[in-house]
This record gives sequence, C-alpha cells and structure tokens, in this order.
Amino acid sequence: MAEMNIDLEGRERTSFEVLEHTPEKVVSVTEFNDGTILKFEIVAGDINVSCNKSLVVQEDGKTIKIVD
Repeated sequence: MAEMNIDLEGRERTSFEVLEHTPEKVVSVTEFNDGTILKFEIVAGDINVSCNKSLVVQEDGKTIKIVD
C-alpha cells in the first residue's frame, strides 16, 4: 500500500463539503483559510486529488507541498 501526506503548513480548514457519495464514488471539497481548495475524488479505490494551487512531491517521495 502506498501512502502520501499533504503538508498543510499551518492552514486551517474553513469548510468541508461532500459533493457526491455513492457506493462507487465519493467526491469532497475542503477549503482552507488562505484560499486553498482541495478536491478529493475516490473511485473504485483510486484517489485523485486536485487543488487550485500547485502540488509538489517532495524529495522523500511521500510528502506533497502546496505551492502558491
């Protein structure tokens, strides 16, 4: 099992909303106090993450940094 971590670097969550929830698919959106928006889409065990800012994998291969 692979594992990755998103480094929130002190960001505080201001809202969380589930947009879709079925046995096949879950879509949620989390917004943070600096305007960052993360969207998670889980389909058939695959997890896709999109963001309104750049996501950069760090040298350790596990940590993802959010870059303005």
